[in-house]
Amino acid sequence: MSQSLLSDLERDALKECVNIGAGHAATALSGLTQEKVSILVPKLELVPVEDVPSAVGKPDDIMSAIVMKMGGDVSGTILLMFPTQSALLLSSLLLKTGKPKEAMGEDENSALREAGNILSGHALNALSQFLGFRLLQSVPETSSDMVGAMMNEILVHFLREKHENVLVLSVSFQISGHEIIGSLFFLFDPASTKVILDSLRKKLAVDLG
Repeated sequence: MSQSLLSDLERDALKECVNIGAGHAATALSGLTQEKVSILVPKLELVPVEDVPSAVGKPDDIMSAIVMKMGGDVSGTILLMFPTQSALLLSSLLLKTGKPKEAMGEDENSALREAGNILSGHALNALSQFLGFRLLQSVPETSSDMVGAMMNEILVHFLREKHENVLVLSVSFQISGHEIIGSLFFLFDPASTKVILDSLRKKLAVDLG
């Protein structure tokens, strides 16, 4: 990992931004589920492209994910990921069906896509304001697969840039009273990572006078 490329000040500034975005996203999720949502400590990693899958999860873990592309001034991928049982429980809360189903259907996937759209939108807005960038997100899609296979598909378009760094911002959350845990990831591609870090350094230089 290339954590040394970020100073403590730069890392703390980005973490604070993720914290704010996560807080907005948690409030939105709480409103959707009418349950208390707890945010865990956000993570920030600067890793080579080939190491991104291990930053997201164990390769053989099967996860349900909502996938959105980022566009605008920078590009990347947004992932909202749940263990399958958590996805089933959350969809039952969103749909107010009571007992969760045994497998994900179109109604469940649709509910998760809407939740992903709202959560990522709140977090992306905080990042946009902090960085001073125009950030957009695509229509969400659902995926259910092993983490390794899922990440290979997501990263295929820039695997040729091995050893280039990807900025990975993530936050995990729990819904109190339910065995629901999920994680929201922002994966910025190598070119966008450079743009973000250059902008961050200029911003901090100005703030510090």
